[in-house]
Amino acid sequence: MKKGATSSKWTNYLASLLMGVTATFSSSSYALKVAVPHGKVNYSRSSPQSENQRVGENQRQQGGVQNKSKFSNQISPSNRSGRATALPMSPSNSLLTKSQSAMRLSTMTPPSKEEPVGFSGKLSISSLQSVVDHQDGTKKDITQVVGIAGLDFTEYGSLELTMIYDRMNKDPKKSDFEDSEIRYSWKPYHLSISREWEVDFIPDIGVALPTSRESYENQEMQAAGIAEGSFSFTSKKSAIQQNYTMAIETYRYMHKYDVAIDGTSNVQWVLDQTLSAKWSYGKFSVFTSFIHFDTWTYSGNTDGLFRHKEGVGFALTKNIGFQAGHTNFANVFRANGYSNNVKLFDEESSLYFIKLVLSI
Repeated sequence: MKKGATSSKWTNYLASLLMGVTATFSSSSYALKVAVPHGKVNYSRSSPQSENQRVGENQRQQGGVQNKSKFSNQISPSNRSGRATALPMSPSNSLLTKSQSAMRLSTMTPPSKEEPVGFSGKLSISSLQSVVDHQDGTKKDITQVVGIAGLDFTEYGSLELTMIYDRMNKDPKKSDFEDSEIRYSWKPYHLSISREWEVDFIPDIGVALPTSRESYENQEMQAAGIAEGSFSFTSKKSAIQQNYTMAIETYRYMHKYDVAIDGTSNVQWVLDQTLSAKWSYGKFSVFTSFIHFDTWTYSGNTDGLFRHKEGVGFALTKNIGFQAGHTNFANVFRANGYSNNVKLFDEESSLYFIKLVLSI
């Protein structure tokens, strides 16, 4: 009696244990899922946990597609103006000009934020000839090509490379590059002085590289440091737009030797002061400029030079323009060292010019 009761007790315990295991397996292990997409029957086995993971993954993928489309925007162009200059490295060069011209900097910008870097380019081709031909072989006939490439860092300033080539049409063997310049100009500082005028201060620094034969063969120039500061005054409300500029600039030259191969003392410092004015009405403009140069050699000798330019301009389109005018570059003093030599017109050194300007 006791043995049978014990056997029945163990039998009931094992039966209830087996039923519990079976129920657990059926509810939490694997379930048979039947799906009917497009009239086809597919069978797959999945656990409730893996099904939830798949649904979550689909939601994340949909969210990713939405985020990607949210950041796709249209790019539109914008424009900004800048400036570039070039100075011949030696007073002994046959053509001595300092080119100051406005560059149109074209940048690609999205609607909500400006692109950090824009590209620009400018090419000018000039023909310069002596105003007076003395029929003694001294007449100048020069074709000058100026190329400027720029990067505009919208929030900071612009970086520009300037290269100049002078072709001597009467003696092509004397054709040569002028020294190249790389300049960085800070973004203009706007000064609020008057409601009638917009006043900007523009600092820049740069380096000149010896790309002319005179510099790297005779003077054995290594490089030159450049620093400049300019003030620009632009009218806001007048029918004729007016712009006046005052600038001061210095060059510090570095040479292998203080004395050039031809025995002359190399120039160590150059300081120039510029005054310029421009009046524009529609597509027409009138401009003038005067630059005074002071030079110091390694041996302590000083010299003064000047250059002035006046002319008219016509803008055919926003990217094509023409200029024509007169320029004169010479020493401030005559050969005797004290007589004034500054002239508006000089039969010996005055040149007239015509120029084609292309910009992008």
